[in-house]
Amino acid sequence: MKQLIAILLGLLILIIIVLGVFLWWFKPAPLKLGPPVPVIVSINGISPNIEVIELEARLDKILVTANISTKERKTTIMLPVGGHYLLTANGIKNNKTVQSQSILISVTSANQVIRLYFDDWSMSGMLSVNGRDIRTGQHAKINLRGYGLPNAVYNEMNPAALTGSDYEITSADYKAIKDSGANVARFYLQYYWMSPQNEQSLYAYLDKQIAAARRQGIYLILNLHFFGHSQDVAKKHEDGFFQGDIAGKGYDLVSFWDRLSKRYHYESIIAGYDLINEPNCAEGYLEPLLYDEYEKIINVIRANGDQHMIFLSDPVQKFTNPNGQTYFPGAPFKKLKDSNIVYEYHLYQPIEFTHQGFFESSYFERGTTYPYLKSEATYKGGFYNNPSWKDTLNGDWQAYKGAWVDIEKQANCTIDFQTDRFNINLSAAKTIGKVWFDDIILEEKDKASGTIRRLNINNPSITFPKDYWGWQKDPFPSSSTSGWYGLANPESEAVVFAWDRSQDHTGNGGGALLIDGTSAKWSKTNAWARWAQDGGARTMFYPIERGKLYRVRAWVKINGDNDYHTNLAFSISKVKETMINKQYLASFIKNYYESWAQTNNVPLFMGEFGVTNPSRLNIKGVPAMKSDDQVVWLSDVLEIVNQGYTKNWCFHAYKSYALRGDLFGLFDKEGPDTTLQKVIQKGLQ
Repeated sequence: MKQLIAILLGLLILIIIVLGVFLWWFKPAPLKLGPPVPVIVSINGISPNIEVIELEARLDKILVTANISTKERKTTIMLPVGGHYLLTANGIKNNKTVQSQSILISVTSANQVIRLYFDDWSMSGMLSVNGRDIRTGQHAKINLRGYGLPNAVYNEMNPAALTGSDYEITSADYKAIKDSGANVARFYLQYYWMSPQNEQSLYAYLDKQIAAARRQGIYLILNLHFFGHSQDVAKKHEDGFFQGDIAGKGYDLVSFWDRLSKRYHYESIIAGYDLINEPNCAEGYLEPLLYDEYEKIINVIRANGDQHMIFLSDPVQKFTNPNGQTYFPGAPFKKLKDSNIVYEYHLYQPIEFTHQGFFESSYFERGTTYPYLKSEATYKGGFYNNPSWKDTLNGDWQAYKGAWVDIEKQANCTIDFQTDRFNINLSAAKTIGKVWFDDIILEEKDKASGTIRRLNINNPSITFPKDYWGWQKDPFPSSSTSGWYGLANPESEAVVFAWDRSQDHTGNGGGALLIDGTSAKWSKTNAWARWAQDGGARTMFYPIERGKLYRVRAWVKINGDNDYHTNLAFSISKVKETMINKQYLASFIKNYYESWAQTNNVPLFMGEFGVTNPSRLNIKGVPAMKSDDQVVWLSDVLEIVNQGYTKNWCFHAYKSYALRGDLFGLFDKEGPDTTLQKVIQKGLQ
C-alpha cells in the first residue's frame, strides 16, 4: 500500500511539473498597449440632487479614475491605446451611489467620445442582427418602423444653418414621431456636411439630435443620402444621388464613414449606418465596384471597434434588369461575410403613380391611378382614312366628327383581338400653320343594336396640368398637359408641341393641344406629327371588340394652313398589359427580395417608400383630385411588409418643408397630410 501511494504521489508531482511547463510555455503574451491618448467622456440624465460623479476605467491592473462636475457633465481621461476597458460612472449622494452606468470600450484613437446615460437603461444596448431578426442589447426582437428625416440635404451645404431654421428636427418632432407609434428615423446626411469646414458643426447638430431622439426612445439610422447642392447637381457638377463617380468628383466615402464611426461608435441610440442611398450602377461603375466600396467602408468601421449594424442598398432600378452585365446576376444583393448587415431596398412601384405630379422629372404626371393596367406597346399599323381638314372657317373652332370605323376590317394591319389595342391620334403632319385640338370624345357603337356609349379617356378637355413648377408654397401649373404626348418623326425638324392655355374651345380655362408647323422642316418621306395617349406615365390603350364601331370627335382650330393636313386617326399596337395592384406588389417583394433574404437568413429593411398626394394642392383653375388611390396603395404596401418578412421600414418623408402635396412630407408644420398620417399610424400599431 505504501508503495502504491508513493507511485501515485510521484505521478501527481510529474503532472504538476508538466502542467506548469505547459502553462509557462503557452502563457498569454504581455498586453501591448500604446501611449495614453485623451478620451472624452460625457454623462447624460443626471439627477439634480447628485453631488458628484465618480468615473473609473479598469483594465487588469490599470485603473484610471476621475471626478466629473455635475455642471460640466464631461471630462477627458488618458487611456493607453489598444486596451479594452470597463468604463463605469457612479452618481454619488451622501456617500451613496444613486445612479450608475457601465460600458465596455475599446480605445483605438484619440478624442473618442463616450456617452453614458443615467436616465435610460432600456436603450443601453446596441441593436444587432440575429438571423432574420434585429434584436436589442437585451436580445429582444424589435421591428424598426418610422420615417425618413430629409434635413435639407438637397439644398443646404452647411449643417450649422440647420439650427433654428425650418429644416431643424426638434424635440417636438421626435415626440410626434414617438406619438405616431414609430421607433426609428432614417436620418439623411449630406456628403459635404463632413467637409473640414463643416465637420464640427455637423457633430454639434448630431449631438443634439441624438440627445433628443434618445429622450423619446427613437433609434437613428445615419444615411449618406445626397452629394452636393441641387443647383450643382442640375449642372452635373455633383452626383446628387450617388452615381459611382468617386474618382471624377473626388468623393471619399471611406473617410466620411471612418470619421463618423470614430465619433459615434459607442452611441447605442444609433441603430446603424446606411452607407449609400440609392446607388446607381451603370457602364463604368458596375455592381462589383459598388460592393468593393461597401467592403472598404465596413472594414474601416470595424477597425474602429464599431459594432453598429450596417445597412446596404441594392442598386437603384436593378430589379428592372437583374441579369444585365452591369449587375451580379440572379439576386438583388451579394451577401457579405459580416454578420451584422441589414439588406435594404426602396419601393416606389409603380413610380408613375407614387411620384405623380413630382416636379423633378418630366416623366411623372398628375392623375395616375392605382390599381391600374400598365401597358407596354409595339406599333403595328392603324386607320388613317378619316377626312382631312385645312383652315377652319374664320380661323375659329369647328367640330370635327370622324367616321365610324370597324377597326378589324378598316385598319391597315391584321388584328389580334387578344393582344392588339388602339389609340387616338390627333394628327397634323406637314402643316405649315398652327392646329389646336380640344374637347376630344371617343365613342363606341354596337353594330347590332346601334347603341352608342362614350368611352373614358384621359384629360379630354385638356384641363389637367402634368406637374407643377417650383419649391414655393403656392406652386403653379407647368406648361405640359397630363395624359397627352406630342411626337413627330425624327427626320422632321422644329415641330412644336405645346399646351396652349390662351386657346380654349369651352372657355373653361383649360387650354388646347397645339401643333405648330410654322417653322417646321418636314421630312419628304413619311412625315408625321400627332398628339396621342401612348407615350408617358398615363399611357392609355383601348381594346378592340368584334361587333363594335369606333368614332373620335374633337373641336379643331386651324390657322395658316391652306392644304388638308389635319386628321383624326387610330393607331394599332400589340400591347402587353399588367394589372398593377396589391397582388402584383406582394409577388414582386416576395419573389425578388424576400425569397433571397429567406435563403440567406438575413433581415430586410424597406428604407424608403412613399406616395405623393397631389389632392392636397389647391391651384386656381385646376380641378381638384381625391386621395382615395393613395390611401389604397399605402395600405396595401404596409399590409404586405408587416405580414411578410421585411417588417422593418421607413416612410419617405416625415417632412417636405416646401409644404407641397406633390412631395412626400406628412408632418409639415403648415398643411400636414392628416389623411396619409392615419394610414401610416395604423401600420405602426
